[in-house]
Amino acid sequence: MAKVVTGLRPGGRSERIQTAVHQAVKELQKDFEQSQITIPMIAVQAGVTPSTIYRRWGDINQLFSDVALNELKPDMEPKDLGSFQQDITAWVEQYFEEYASEVGQDLLRDVLYTSNSDSNARKCETLIIQQLDIIQNRAKL
Repeated sequence: MAKVVTGLRPGGRSERIQTAVHQAVKELQKDFEQSQITIPMIAVQAGVTPSTIYRRWGDINQLFSDVALNELKPDMEPKDLGSFQQDITAWVEQYFEEYASEVGQDLLRDVLYTSNSDSNARKCETLIIQQLDIIQNRAKL
């Protein structure tokens, strides 16, 4: 069973390790097919031991899922175009464009292709709900 550590201190050693490992995965994905990437390769690239990765993520699919979930997080609030209708339309169009793309499909597949897929699906759902709540709350003002 995959194990994911939660409740980590922001800015600490754990966050630096996560950042280094995530960056290593993204760099390796540029040069290799995902099926060719191994935990030892990631460990070398990130400057950590393989046991650090196994302890934190459990297996490579969970690590790929964690990296993909992090990539799916919005980097900004939904656009404020002045009305609920315009805001929701713009958000849906952007959402569809991003997730219908090859990259978006790959990210979703990575998020959901783990033994922890139910939990990851809920995390994706939470990200969407947060975005929609912003639009809805703005419309109430």
